[in-house]
Amino acid sequence: MTKKLLALLLAAAIPFSLAACSGSSSSTSSSSQAAPASSAPASSAAPADSASEAADASAYEVTEPITIQFWHSLANETKAAAMAKIAEDFNASQDMVTVEASYMGSYAAIEEQFMAAQMAKTGLPGLCVINYPQIPVYAINGVAESLDPYIQASGFDVEDIVDGFISPLYVEGELYALPIAPTFSAMYFNQDMADELGLTIPETWEDMKTWSKTVYEATGKPGYALQIDVANQLNFVLMNTGADPLGSDGVSGLDDDRLKNWVKEFKEMCDAGYMQALSGKETGSTMNNAFMNGELGSFQGTSTIIPELLEGAKIKMTATMPYKIETGYCTTAGATMFIPAVNDQNMKNAAWQFMSYLLSQEKAKEWIIASGNYPLRKSLAEDEEVIGAIFDKWPPYRDLLPQMDRVVPKNSTPYFDSAMKVICNYMVEIITNNADFDSTWDKMKAETDDILAGN
Repeated sequence: MTKKLLALLLAAAIPFSLAACSGSSSSTSSSSQAAPASSAPASSAAPADSASEAADASAYEVTEPITIQFWHSLANETKAAAMAKIAEDFNASQDMVTVEASYMGSYAAIEEQFMAAQMAKTGLPGLCVINYPQIPVYAINGVAESLDPYIQASGFDVEDIVDGFISPLYVEGELYALPIAPTFSAMYFNQDMADELGLTIPETWEDMKTWSKTVYEATGKPGYALQIDVANQLNFVLMNTGADPLGSDGVSGLDDDRLKNWVKEFKEMCDAGYMQALSGKETGSTMNNAFMNGELGSFQGTSTIIPELLEGAKIKMTATMPYKIETGYCTTAGATMFIPAVNDQNMKNAAWQFMSYLLSQEKAKEWIIASGNYPLRKSLAEDEEVIGAIFDKWPPYRDLLPQMDRVVPKNSTPYFDSAMKVICNYMVEIITNNADFDSTWDKMKAETDDILAGN
């Protein structure tokens, strides 16, 4: 384990050792996706011999009654209630496993509590939610259980999971988690403002500049707001220049002029008042409220807030995939589920039984319609009845779902979070605090390269 990976697992800044974690010598590629991901790696073929297949399956059966905790981050009441119902249905469907679904706070709060329990070797959940970038870290350090043998033994149809949501969860060809509430960044536009000013909804960066200038000059309100200290929001915008800021093979792509040119243009728009670069605690909720009250022409945010916006907006809104710069891709974010590797086998089997139940065709359908999450399964995304139900309950998806192929994985480096944190911090200095561009950019690149190299 490198010192840098250890530091990543210590991100919650609590004093614990990883001695309780089983080790792993595998590593993950740091190359990024430059186009929509192809199908995720298939798990190894199931044994042809029926006796062997039965023996394999028996090793992953729950052998005695057990109660497990499912730690999740679903603060939204609609989603938490939907998850609680599925857990209740699962508990009623059999008599060996009881699942207690518990909201544990943000991803950072869950990670802190999880790693404390890992150190103490007690109080671990059977199944735990964490965000996408942590899965490679957990896999490399032996914290997350490989799901391949469970998939092979149960025949779970992993190939039906949407490629862009599952491919980031493979590390060295093995699957270590499954998606549960994947998200992506969307653009939210004030349609009332567009109608009043005779504007069309922007599709490209050039369109966004025109939109923002027109909105500001007509209303005095910013035409577009972006949180530049939120990794998921900033990362894919930079990637859409055609250059990945996190690069490949341990070297960032920050020397690419396409990145520099976009940042300079964005800063110019912010300096003129046409756009806003936001950062700081509680900025997200402040921005959301400003939009819902008609104080913003548009903003960029996670798809998870669609229910909140539908409930609270005092304006008519339109949601679209993000604007295109050179490319128009949107990276995967959000919640994944993993099984802690240190748990005993009966608990792991119980966790897998619930995980596979939750992502079964029937329950995945129930979950996405009730929660407003993106379809997890390809077959559901192609089911007219399911899509119709989503459109009826969550109208913004009418413009989002047809563009599913624009959702791609993030750069797969295990240093994603720490590297993007550095980039976000320097972007605040450049865009908001007017730091010297060239010298600050050089510092950002040097520090990011050092992190990506694992130093």
